[in-house]
Amino acid sequence: MMVGKEEILALLEQYHIPYEITEHKAEYTMEQLSEVPLPYPEDDAKIFL
Repeated sequence: MMVGKEEILALLEQYHIPYEITEHKAEYTMEQLSEVPLPYPEDDAKIFL
């Protein structure tokens, strides 16, 4: 069963789980990602959507 973006966001809201979304183009290496201005560069994050 695949779950889409809206369903995941609804579950986060339902269970009062705090989250932030930072959207950027797809990056395929950590080197490429290091060039993206992320709000918390010291933390790695997993892409769920």
